[in-house]
Amino acid sequence: MRKRFQSIINFIFVCLLTCALCGCGQEPPKESGFYVYCVNADFHGVSTVLAKLEAEGENGQIEELLKQLQEEQPKKGCINAVPTSVKVQGYSLTDKILTVDFSETYYEISGQQERLCRSAVVLTMVQLDFVDSVAFTVEGQPLVIDGEIVEAMNHNNFASDMVGEEGRFEKTDLILYYANQDGTALKECEKKDVALDGMSVEELIVHELIQGPEKSDALATLSNQVKVNSVTTVDNICYVDFAPNFLTEQSIVPNRLVIYSIVNSILELTDINQVQITVDGDDNLFYHEDISLAKPFTRNLDLVE
Repeated sequence: MRKRFQSIINFIFVCLLTCALCGCGQEPPKESGFYVYCVNADFHGVSTVLAKLEAEGENGQIEELLKQLQEEQPKKGCINAVPTSVKVQGYSLTDKILTVDFSETYYEISGQQERLCRSAVVLTMVQLDFVDSVAFTVEGQPLVIDGEIVEAMNHNNFASDMVGEEGRFEKTDLILYYANQDGTALKECEKKDVALDGMSVEELIVHELIQGPEKSDALATLSNQVKVNSVTTVDNICYVDFAPNFLTEQSIVPNRLVIYSIVNSILELTDINQVQITVDGDDNLFYHEDISLAKPFTRNLDLVE
């Protein structure tokens, strides 16, 4: 009887201890559910590193994440989103808009690195329940890129960097522009229920163009040997960065059809206004010594039959 009583006591003790360790059914600390976004060292995208968010309160959590964005990341091939030359001078939070102020050295970052820096900061900070969007200022003044003030941004501005997270569609419908049978014009082709397979919609479009059409009444505009480094959308501009063989692989259709098959297909997406094509991050190039890549492209429906 005494042994049975002792067993019951031990059982109750184990239950109480288990309950204490597990928080009695409460959710675990949110520190395991946060990620710090960092920039891939080749500037062809962003990656995530699991964050330990231990601070309490809005200010504490903001400061902790901003600090981690400036620190060297343990992930191989990944660098801190905010370069060491750039200082975070302060921040403010109003109506769920977080404004982060940077030192003037922010303007020393340019091109793809600057876009990825913004992407990483925004995607990191909007994970906080009390932050809906992030605005950048430099020395207290709004960030200006290419003569335009950059408005407050949220995850929608960087949708292509959100692949794999909850909320992404598994399948989508596409309108793609291949060449017609004789290669003289672009032909609109619709594809239904295309699996994303972990890609953003923009990446999927480029992938499908490289794969070529399924039906024989259209021609591929891109060689299936063409390699893509990254596809990133920032501020309604889709940046498609190809590997060098984009410039050497020869298509069977005219150069302008190659370029505008990419541009017109991507611009079927309602939240994208322009397409910038680069090769290893360089836009100071000509496609087959014919078409300049220096400026973003807009839709050209004159080439569509």
